[in-house]
Amino acid sequence: IFLSSKCKFFVSSDCGISTLPEVFKVPIVYVNKTMLFAMHRWSYKSIFIFKKFYSLKEDRYLKFDEIMKLKIGHRDNNVYLKEMNIEVHNNTSEEIMCASIEMDDFIDGRLNYSYYDNKIQRLFWNIFKPNDLRPNFFRIGKDYIRNNKSLL
Repeated sequence: IFLSSKCKFFVSSDCGISTLPEVFKVPIVYVNKTMLFAMHRWSYKSIFIFKKFYSLKEDRYLKFDEIMKLKIGHRDNNVYLKEMNIEVHNNTSEEIMCASIEMDDFIDGRLNYSYYDNKIQRLFWNIFKPNDLRPNFFRIGKDYIRNNKSLL
């Protein structure tokens, strides 16, 4: 509890441990997120990146809006995903590192988002209209979304 209240930022996945730094308003980098509809929008300052869902039937990664329609987390995920012929791919160590560096740069005031970064951020958040409720700094990782623009 002490470390999660005093750290510069916290790195977490879809687990309950992230509630500790959330309570203490510590910035969080969420990695390997699976449930798009259940993002921690109450977080103080957050960057997040998602696992990728690969459709074996369609031989491609599913887009974010397609993943939203699956409602991952409302049923037994392993059985459901197997029935749907979907593989789940974890974030790479490079994706996690880039999101962590982005948060570190943000906290230390070294981060500048380009017009393009903000544009693809808006494209991502348009998926959630009209329920785009989030704090001021709650973003999908800039390198992650740049490298996965085809998922928009």
